[in-house]
Amino acid sequence: MKLKLSLAAIFSVMCVFQAHAVGTTLRPILNTDVIRCGSDLSVKSYAYKEDGEWKGFDADICRAFAWAIYGDGSRFEMVDVRPYNVGRSLKGGLIDVMLSGGVFSAGVEGKQQAEAIGLLYYDRQMFAAKDAPEDITSMDYFKGKRVCVSTDSDYLDNLKDYNLKYGLDLQILPFNSPSKAKQAFLLKRCELFTSRGMLLEGMLMESPQKGVRILPEEFAYKPVYAFVAQNNNKLRVALKWALNALYLAEEMGVSQKNVGILIGNEDISARNLLGDDDLLWLSFGLKPQWVRQAVGNVGNMGEIYERNLGTDSKIKLNRGKANLIKNGGVVHAEQFR
Repeated sequence: MKLKLSLAAIFSVMCVFQAHAVGTTLRPILNTDVIRCGSDLSVKSYAYKEDGEWKGFDADICRAFAWAIYGDGSRFEMVDVRPYNVGRSLKGGLIDVMLSGGVFSAGVEGKQQAEAIGLLYYDRQMFAAKDAPEDITSMDYFKGKRVCVSTDSDYLDNLKDYNLKYGLDLQILPFNSPSKAKQAFLLKRCELFTSRGMLLEGMLMESPQKGVRILPEEFAYKPVYAFVAQNNNKLRVALKWALNALYLAEEMGVSQKNVGILIGNEDISARNLLGDDDLLWLSFGLKPQWVRQAVGNVGNMGEIYERNLGTDSKIKLNRGKANLIKNGGVVHAEQFR
């Protein structure tokens, strides 16, 4: 009788443990039908709609996250969030993750309770000029000219340092947002407009104007991160490793061309990455086969970058430090072991 009771007790405990394990691995990360990705949609180089379909770097990253969470790359929503509204949008639950366009700093992470989940790319500060000769070879041409700049990030301080270093005597016109600085530049209140290269490229994509061009001068670099609210730890951990997976796929040579035929074989990290062993991705609450689906659809991180921002795009933004270590960058992709 005691033996029967003991066995029954053990069986009961096992059932409870199994139910808890299943509940843990299958519980949805988000209680919504889509993942909502914040992006400054006033900058077309981040994300834009064409023929009813979202395109651009941020859209592809968000689409990959949708594959990871739902097993469906269409279940995402791009939400227009301006830099000054990032913290409020995260804390208020308007977005789940912030991609490009947000100003990430110690202040953002502390005061706005946002936490980085990984590096997206490196942007650089540049100048747009209006009605400047095509054959100028030095910034000395603009000595004493007016330059519009926003004060919402370190752009103003970078400009002051640059101005002092090269003795250009630029007349600095500060504005409290990039959009106001851009508007003043287009209205010819200043001959130069300085901001991140992505914003300047987006300005030309959105409203091409005769005589406006981006100068080749680069004088400050800024890492751009994706981040989530600090109080959503389950989503933070899952998306951190999902983003890492896109880099690891690139590191391992997993691409759109070959992902459909690859087999993880005896490499534990490859088997975990590709979902051939499904326990790792299930432990994050993600779909085991999502990497195969996402890479097949949008590519690994290198393919996403080059198509939207790099050599295969109109922007031609050098990947630089945001590349993998083996390609001369600083990014290390963690193995899935």
